[in-house]
Amino acid sequence: MTNGTTIEKPVASPEHLLNLIRAKERPLSLTDFSKQLEVFGPEKTDELRRALKKLCEEGKLLRDQYHNYHLMTDAFKVTGTLTVIRNGNAFLSVHGEDKDWFIPKKEVIKAAAIHGDSVVADIAFRDEDRTIGKIISLNGERKPLVAKVYKIDDGIIATPLDKKASINIHIPDADASSVSNGDLALIDAYDVNILNGSGKGRIRTVIGDIHSKGVERKVACHNHDIPTAFPEGLNDAAKEIVQGFSMKGRKDLTNLPFVTIDGDFKRVDDSADLDDAVYATQTQSGYRLLVAIADVSSFIPHDSELDKEARSRTRSVYFPGETYTMIPRLLSNSVCSLHEGKLRAVFVCDIKIRTNGEIEDYDFYEAGIRSAKRLSYRMAQEALDNKGLTDGITLETPVMDNLRCLQRIKSAQAKAAEQRGVVEFDRKDRILSLNEAGKIQRVFFAEKYETHDMIMHAMSLANICAAKFMVDNDQHGLHRVHDGLSQDEKLAIKQDMVKAGVVSADDFIDDIAQIIEDIEDPELRQRFTLQLRGFSKPARYASRAIGHEGLKLRHYTHFTSPIRRYTDLIVHRCIKAILQRKGRTVNGAGVYSIGELDQIAETINTTDRRAFLAVRDAEDMLIAYYYRGKENTPFNATITGTKRFGTFLKIDETQANVLFPSDLYPEFLGDSYEFVDDGLPVKGGNGLSLSVGDTVTVLLEDADPWTGKLCGVVSEE
Repeated sequence: MTNGTTIEKPVASPEHLLNLIRAKERPLSLTDFSKQLEVFGPEKTDELRRALKKLCEEGKLLRDQYHNYHLMTDAFKVTGTLTVIRNGNAFLSVHGEDKDWFIPKKEVIKAAAIHGDSVVADIAFRDEDRTIGKIISLNGERKPLVAKVYKIDDGIIATPLDKKASINIHIPDADASSVSNGDLALIDAYDVNILNGSGKGRIRTVIGDIHSKGVERKVACHNHDIPTAFPEGLNDAAKEIVQGFSMKGRKDLTNLPFVTIDGDFKRVDDSADLDDAVYATQTQSGYRLLVAIADVSSFIPHDSELDKEARSRTRSVYFPGETYTMIPRLLSNSVCSLHEGKLRAVFVCDIKIRTNGEIEDYDFYEAGIRSAKRLSYRMAQEALDNKGLTDGITLETPVMDNLRCLQRIKSAQAKAAEQRGVVEFDRKDRILSLNEAGKIQRVFFAEKYETHDMIMHAMSLANICAAKFMVDNDQHGLHRVHDGLSQDEKLAIKQDMVKAGVVSADDFIDDIAQIIEDIEDPELRQRFTLQLRGFSKPARYASRAIGHEGLKLRHYTHFTSPIRRYTDLIVHRCIKAILQRKGRTVNGAGVYSIGELDQIAETINTTDRRAFLAVRDAEDMLIAYYYRGKENTPFNATITGTKRFGTFLKIDETQANVLFPSDLYPEFLGDSYEFVDDGLPVKGGNGLSLSVGDTVTVLLEDADPWTGKLCGVVSEE
């Protein structure tokens, strides 16, 4: 007798097994079933295991990662986005789960789903290794497809740009005069037949042809759901806040010669959203550094409509030639931006630093400043190198004293970072300079100056203080965290290093980055740098301070860019909540629960990735357009990755990504080749190989500006 229900146990019939879980009202393990059924011995246990597995395959039970069996309910239904692969199977990206679900081809066909669809799915089978899902339905209306359109006798045929959505969409009764052959358009697809790759549709919006200005950005914004306009009324809400704003109660720092340093080009107006200004001076024990950050939290009330919109965007997105801001431009580019000579509200991190770079003390407070000078990195560097002279003007003595003190702080911080074991990889910032038509005029790389490091170290100090302040005061907040390499990843790199003669098999390896830094051969150092980057995980946001491996810091966050990043706005509010508890008067404090911060962090991590992919896709389309007509031209390139389907390279002159497809390998590797695993060398039967870090010549085979794809063949030349 269990919970008033009598359970008969003559055999392990399917219904009997299900009734056992219903009666217990909790998940059961294999051992639980065995005890209930008095099943003992390997043969009977295997029979029971097979019966339970069949129920999982039928979708009646779910086996979790702890090997417990659950009754399937609506609680297991999820929504996610489909990625269809070449053989017709698919993977489902489920919000909040680390591993994608596998969706069999028959499920994709049955649901008439295509690549990129949002679907509602259920679990068909799950164990510790994988989850197999079944599609219940599409999740609402299908997102319009970006497609290339062609006129035919009875209407229009639209072919999605993403070849994974392999259908031809017939648009009957279309007004063919509204489009030209080859135009890109947003298409609403319906009556999709996966088996014969057909469907019907209607044109929602014509984007334009590939020559149109901004077409790359429009396609990327649609594909990655980047918001391009603010909801009606939000700009008016910003105006009301600005009109009612007061500087009352703030510390007056308008007499200090703060400088704003940003922008990499000849002009100083490359950045309109200036988040930070800095002032540094010498003290008896070292230095005093004031990092003044735009006080956005005083302009955007917690949970206001402005805040909700900023939270949904989480960051400004910077495309070549256009920026989509996180907050209305009235705030981001005007009243919050720290323009030269303008009175601005700031939130200050006031830091005392010892001569060895250690933080002695710090404080946070609201203030008012006037930036004494707006400089680009180049101008600031020229002033330091030429006794204050830059662009034909001589900077005033207080500004130069500030710059020289920032320079000394940078030197101390660089030594402290080196002692912590931080290794800085040389990263090139690529600039795509566009012409009036919105296409690439020139590709170049921003020159790196010492002044970049000066500002970077000043911002890092403020970020460290902000994180530590929240932790020391038991304040929930957001932190920037970075996970190190796993032991398996370290072992994989070590094995390659042993083969290359960099280390011996008996060497103990912990700090891979430091070993790479010490490699004298530049080609070998580049090869292992690329391999390390391939293994390295991106930094992310979290509600708990679990450390930043890349910076070798226990506490780190982002405090210095609240105009551009929602994380920083949250951190400002959390710090102000601490100050408020301490009896200080501040504006815009905010308190968040751990659950709320977990959700915000997850959203920010997702939208950060979304923004990165959108900008990457737009730049890839621009780059592919730039290389049109240069097919069969040889370019110097570097191999950056190897996969079963091909080898990835970057063209040295532009860092453009090129795929060398594996079906073209015979042209370089001979009739046979050996592929072992991702990232490892591909060895040809003719003795040649493709290894990460190799410098090679690539012949460009195809440049497709519609998809942003470049394909090429590695040449022996």
